[in-house]
Amino acid sequence: MTARLREAAEFDDQDAAITAEVMAAIGREPALYIAGLGVSVDGGRVQLRGFVSFQTDIARTMAIADGVAGVKSVRSELQSA
Repeated sequence: MTARLREAAEFDDQDAAITAEVMAAIGREPALYIAGLGVSVDGGRVQLRGFVSFQTDIARTMAIADGVAGVKSVRSELQSA
């Protein structure tokens, strides 16, 4: 395996771990309900999708994601119902 492929595989593994931890962290927040939650990560940059109950839940969800180790930035496409 070339160094470039190893680096790409490490990014994929890191991104998968970040995705799992962001989903788990959001899931541990009992006050949040997000319909159709989608989390994608590319190089530590997190993209959130789905529907929340209240506008204030968007900021809370972004803050939770931002608190996960390895997250470089958070972008939201969350919508309030």
